[in-house]
Amino acid sequence: MKIQSKTLFVNVFILLLLLLVIWAGQYLSVINQIEFQREQLYSNARVLLESTEQTSEEKRNTYLSQLSGYVSLSVLSSDGEIKASFTKAPRVNFPLASLATALGIAATDLQANAGSHAVIITPDYSHLQLSFIRNIAFTTIAWLIMLIVSIMWLRGSLHKPLRNSVKELQALCDKLVHAEKDLQVSSGLASEFKSIGEGLQAIQKSVVDRLHQTEEELTQVRKTAYLDHLTGLPNRSQFMLDIPEMLADESGKHFGIMALVRTTALGQINKAKGYTAGDQFINVLVDSVKSVASQFRGSKIYRLNSSDFAIVLHHFSQKEADSLGAQLQGRLNEIKHNHDLDNTAYIGMAGFTQGMSVGDLLALCDTATGVAQSKDSNSWHFQTDLAGTEVLGERNWQESIEYLAKQTKFTLIGQMIKPLKQGKIYTAVSPRFSTADGDELPYRSAYSMAERLQLSVDLDKAVLSAILALANKRGGEDPLGLTVSVTAAHDSSFLVWLERMLGKHSKLASRLTFEITEQGLQRDLKSSRRFIDVVHRTGAKVTVKQFGLGMTSFKFFKDLKPDYIKIDQSYMEDIESDRNIQYFLRLIIDIAHRLSIKVIASGVESQEQKYVLEGMFVDGIQGSYVHRAAPLTTVES
Repeated sequence: MKIQSKTLFVNVFILLLLLLVIWAGQYLSVINQIEFQREQLYSNARVLLESTEQTSEEKRNTYLSQLSGYVSLSVLSSDGEIKASFTKAPRVNFPLASLATALGIAATDLQANAGSHAVIITPDYSHLQLSFIRNIAFTTIAWLIMLIVSIMWLRGSLHKPLRNSVKELQALCDKLVHAEKDLQVSSGLASEFKSIGEGLQAIQKSVVDRLHQTEEELTQVRKTAYLDHLTGLPNRSQFMLDIPEMLADESGKHFGIMALVRTTALGQINKAKGYTAGDQFINVLVDSVKSVASQFRGSKIYRLNSSDFAIVLHHFSQKEADSLGAQLQGRLNEIKHNHDLDNTAYIGMAGFTQGMSVGDLLALCDTATGVAQSKDSNSWHFQTDLAGTEVLGERNWQESIEYLAKQTKFTLIGQMIKPLKQGKIYTAVSPRFSTADGDELPYRSAYSMAERLQLSVDLDKAVLSAILALANKRGGEDPLGLTVSVTAAHDSSFLVWLERMLGKHSKLASRLTFEITEQGLQRDLKSSRRFIDVVHRTGAKVTVKQFGLGMTSFKFFKDLKPDYIKIDQSYMEDIESDRNIQYFLRLIIDIAHRLSIKVIASGVESQEQKYVLEGMFVDGIQGSYVHRAAPLTTVES
C-alpha cells in the first residue's frame, strides 16, 4: 500500500463535502415540504371561502376552523374587520424558533381572498422544522462516527508501513554509521521513503569510497613512518611498537635473542667517498645481514638508526648464538676485505624473556657491542643477564665513567706472566671498577663505553695513577703491565701527560709495560710510533697484545719496534693438533726474535699447550694454567 501525504486531508475533505451535500438535500426537502403545505393550506382556505360565500357566517367559520396545519386563523370582512379568529396548538413543541428563522424555515402569514371575505393564516411548520433538525443532527453524528472510523482505519493502515519504513531507514543509518559496504535499499521501504534510502545509499557509497581512499593513504603514511626509506626495513618506531608488546605478553611464548649490529665504517665511507657511497655500503651490509638472518626461522630485522641494526630471533638459545655470531662475523669480514676497510661492524647479543623492559634489552645489547669493540675486528659478544648497574643506559654509563675518572683508588687484579727462560717478564695488572653505590661494573664494558663516550683518556690517567701508587707502595723490582686504550695512545695531550708523570716516577717507569692491541696500533701507524717513542724515552716498555688478529707484516715490526708481542689466546685452542697454527706461530716467533722482540703466549689453559709453546721457544706464557688472576691491593694515589 502506498502512503500518500495528503490521504487524510482528502478523506476528511470528501466527508465534509458529502455532509454539505446531505445538509443541502435536507434543507431543500424541508423547503419543498413547507411550500407544499403552504400552497395546500392556501388552496383549502380559498376553496372554503368560495364555497361558503352564500352560506351563513357561522357555517363558514365552522368550516374554516376545521382546517388543519395552522397555528392561528383570522376571518376578515371586506373592510378589514376581523369577523372570527381561531388558534391551534403546534403539533410539536419546537424551541429553536430563532434557528428556524435564521435558516429561512420559520412560519410566515399567508392571506386567501374570496368574494367579500379574506383569511389570514399562520401555518404550523413545527413538525417539519423538528424533522429537519433531527435529520441534520443524525447526519452530523453519523458523519462524525464515519470520520472517527476513517481516521482510525487510516491510522492503522498507515502506521504499519510507516513503522516498517522507519525501521528500514534506521537500519540504513546504522550501516552508514559503521560504513558497511553492503548497504542496499529494501523492497519493503515505502515509495515515499525510497528517495531518502537512495540518498543514504549514495552517501554511504561516497563515505566508503572516501574511507577506502583514506585507508590507502594511511597505509602509505604508515609505511613511510615505520619503514626505513633506504633499506625498506622496519625502523626504530616500528621496533618500539613491536618489542614492548612482545615483552609484555604474559603467555610465555616469546623468548629468544636480539643481536645489535653496529657499523663503524659508515662515517669513514661518508667522509672519504660521499653519502651516496655510504648508502651503497649500507645496502651491501643489509643484504649480508638478511642473508644470515634468513637462515634462522622467524627472524626480523630493524634499522634502529643510521649505524645500528637489530636482529630479533624468537625461540633462540644462547648456544645457537655462536652460529649466528660466527656467520655474521664471516660476512662482515668479506665486506671489510671487498671495501678495504679497517672494520665493518661489531655485534652485541643478549637474550630476552617476558617481563624484560626494552630499555634493559637495549642496554644489554649496547654493552655487548661495547665489549665486542674491545676485541678484534668485526667481533661479536654475547652479554648474559646482568644484575644491577651492569644494565646501564648511555647517560648512566657516562656518569659512572666520569665518577671513575675522578677516583683516587681502585681494586687492582694481577696475573703473572711466567717466563720460560731466565729472568722476569711482568705481572699484567687490570682494574676493577665500581659505581658510587658500590656496584661492580664489568671491566671490558667500562673500557668500551669509555672509548665510545670519549672518556677513555681520563679513565686511563686515573688507572695509571693508581698503578703508580701501587708500585710505590709495593717497592721492590717487580715489573707491572697495564693496558692503555688506543684513543689515549694516539692522543697528543695524553702523551704529554704520560711523559711528565713517568718523569716524576723515573725509577718506576722502567718497571712498567704498556699493553696496546695490534689492531689499534695499525689504525694509525704514525701516532702509534710516536706513542712507542714516548714510552721508550721514559724507560718503560710496550707490548702488542691480541697479536695475530691483524694484518701483521715485517714492516709492522720494523717501524714500531715493540718490546713484546702477546699472541692472542684464540690460537691456543687447537695449537696441540693444528700444524698450520704451529707453522704460522713459528714464523712469527722467529721474526720477532730476529728483531729482539720477546714473544708471550696468552690464554694457556693446559699442560699440552705449555709443552707445545716451550718447543716453539716462546719467552713467556700467561693463563690460568700457570697463574690465576688475583687482587693485588686497594691503594690511594
